[in-house]
Amino acid sequence: MRASLATAKDLERLKAPVFEVKYDGFRALAALSGQRLELWTRNRLDLAGRFPELARALLKVEAPEAVLDGEIVALDGRQVSRFELLFEPRAPRRYVAFDLLWLDGQDLRGRPLDERRGLLEALVERAGPLLLLAERLVADTPREALRRARARGVEGVVAKERAGRYRAGSSHDWRKVKLTATQELAIVGYTPMSTGEQAVGALLLAVRSGSSFEYAGKVGTGFSDEQRRTLREALDEDLSGAAPPARAPRERGPKWVRPRYVAQVRFAEWTRDGRLRHPVFLGLRPDRTPADCVRELPEPGAR
Repeated sequence: MRASLATAKDLERLKAPVFEVKYDGFRALAALSGQRLELWTRNRLDLAGRFPELARALLKVEAPEAVLDGEIVALDGRQVSRFELLFEPRAPRRYVAFDLLWLDGQDLRGRPLDERRGLLEALVERAGPLLLLAERLVADTPREALRRARARGVEGVVAKERAGRYRAGSSHDWRKVKLTATQELAIVGYTPMSTGEQAVGALLLAVRSGSSFEYAGKVGTGFSDEQRRTLREALDEDLSGAAPPARAPRERGPKWVRPRYVAQVRFAEWTRDGRLRHPVFLGLRPDRTPADCVRELPEPGAR
């Protein structure tokens, strides 16, 4: 099963599209009412306590009531979002807003994108440097937008129709194209450290296929020693009654777990038999569930 990623040709079917940078972070809805803030992932995980500096910044939005859709990101030296930097305390984090759903008692979801964007821009400009507006790529065609995105080194492009209404899920009004070979995967097991230490040697990964999961390979690099130990402790709670996914190989001493956690990995390519080639662990995704983990294929020519 493949994710709903698009190609450059798909983008050409959109009417009068605009092109935004696709960010690599935690998707988060921010709801403000007076001096109260809720900052949630799509699966209702509270992020306000995890990113208190961004929570304080969002409270500076000058509106009695507002609901913003955006992404919590960490930026590298070129101001490009990198998922793995979210776990480094000193990395500069920002809330990048790309839509406005509600403002001062008015539901904006049925209004055109350009109108929502104009209202959002006014809010973000006055809120301080930790809040950013999603960057738009200046381009007349999808291929030009993709070329500019590749030159910037960003994860991808989101193309949206100017007159499009807001929809939480997939829609004909917008499409995303991925340029980097990264993937969200359900953690379905692990292999222990060969030294006997109570730690993870490698994670066993899967993608969703219909109502079940299909084995997609394992990742054994990119972890800190502390991550290996904490992952082992967390995964051991889900050992009971777990079975291997479809197409799982006969690993030596695997520990299969019920899917509960999602890992993000960077990799070279998909092999012909549907396995990850040269994957590197980037971190856990608390904003995703195992059901979200369908196989994604980046645009040809991705890095």
